[in-house]
Amino acid sequence: MLLQYDEYELLDLFESEPIITTIKEEGMYIYRKSTPEGISIMLHLSIHERRCHIILSVENHSVLDAVLNNVASLRSHDGSLIIHRIDSENDFIVYFKPNIYIKAEY
Repeated sequence: MLLQYDEYELLDLFESEPIITTIKEEGMYIYRKSTPEGISIMLHLSIHERRCHIILSVENHSVLDAVLNNVASLRSHDGSLIIHRIDSENDFIVYFKPNIYIKAEY
């Protein structure tokens, strides 16, 4: 089973096309977004491996580097990205508005 997501929702949240890191059929993408305040988020997405790697940085200094395995789905809701994992009751939430920040409960 593949990681479930809507490509258009990610385009809307990140406001840009993903970078395809290999051939498209391998399902590995990088999404990036930066703010004028120097906050940036990078999402490495591996569809077949069901893995998300998220890096949150402020002025080129990493403040969060998280690898999430067993990801079932990504979905957009009210300007946020909700990452649901198979083995966890708690979702990992990336907020994009009004500023980029993350809510993570393990």
